[in-house]
Amino acid sequence: MNSFRQPQENHLNSHYGPECRQGQRSKGTQHPRFGVTFLEILIALLAISLLAQLAVVALQSSRERTRLLSCHDQLRHIGRAIQLHDDSLQHFPHGGWGFLWLGDPDRGKGREQPGGWTYNLLPYAGYEKIHDIGSGLNGEEKIKVGGEMTAHGVPLFECPGRRNAAEPIAYNHRTQRYRNYYPSDFVGKGDYAGCAGDHYPEDAEANWGPRTYEIADAEENWETAPFWIIRATQTGVFYQASLTRSKDVVDGLGKTFFVGEKYLDPLRYRAMVTTFGDNQHLYIGADSDTVRWTGHFRGHPLLPIADREGFQHDESFGSNHPAGCNFLLGDGSVETVAYDVDPVVFMMRSNRKDSSAAAEEPGYVD
Repeated sequence: MNSFRQPQENHLNSHYGPECRQGQRSKGTQHPRFGVTFLEILIALLAISLLAQLAVVALQSSRERTRLLSCHDQLRHIGRAIQLHDDSLQHFPHGGWGFLWLGDPDRGKGREQPGGWTYNLLPYAGYEKIHDIGSGLNGEEKIKVGGEMTAHGVPLFECPGRRNAAEPIAYNHRTQRYRNYYPSDFVGKGDYAGCAGDHYPEDAEANWGPRTYEIADAEENWETAPFWIIRATQTGVFYQASLTRSKDVVDGLGKTFFVGEKYLDPLRYRAMVTTFGDNQHLYIGADSDTVRWTGHFRGHPLLPIADREGFQHDESFGSNHPAGCNFLLGDGSVETVAYDVDPVVFMMRSNRKDSSAAAEEPGYVD
């Protein structure tokens, strides 16, 4: 009988089977890891944090761009209303008598009108109803109803990034005796100011205006009274008793500031107790609530200022937009002026008659 020994491999095949052989061949192979290290987790978290920060910055930038463009649109709308006023009456809105006077719908639109440029612009901007409050009334009845006018806010005169006209602001009744009205407990305020020029008037009492209608109407007072003499020093478009015409803007409408954003302390956007440049309402005559300057004030240039908490400056233009302060020019265009604009250039752009409007405009954003 023939016999023989099976090869070792065949012996293993029959004794252990293919699964065992595979396991033996793979005995030294490592299985893949599915865990992560702390460093990898940290890198991932940092990447997510960075992406989130970039998304927030992009969102904030987008929102600010929207606010900036909305502010431009507000100023363009104001510019169209000014042009309609000029087309109708051949002069720009009257500057008014001073901060103690409220606009009077029965006193015309020239120098006999105590209200300032914002009040006189109302009918040309779609706010006739506010402008006409008290029309046809006399005496004490008219004085009482004047408070109704002051309680109205006007969205057109408020920067979208600051205040909401639908929410009137509590009014801090001051000690002055207002000439022709009793103010309301809540008033509408504005974020835009007419450009009065590059010379700030130091006679603070002059901007109170005349004491009575009779004094204001006396022809001789237009040449001798301090509240009228101040007109001779003003180089802008809107100021006390101003009645500027297109031909008076000799530097050119497209080279001259008409209206700009006024500087405000962010802590006092809606405060009852506030500064002299924001303590009145929209419908008064010329005052730092409704007009501002670009020239030197007590030795300091009145450059545009970025809104800053706790900082008070009632005479300057300024804004809460990081890019700069927005201005309406006489031709209806709008420019954003950088906060570091050259002081000389800035002053020239506010003077309607210096005959030296700069050809180049360093410091301008767009």
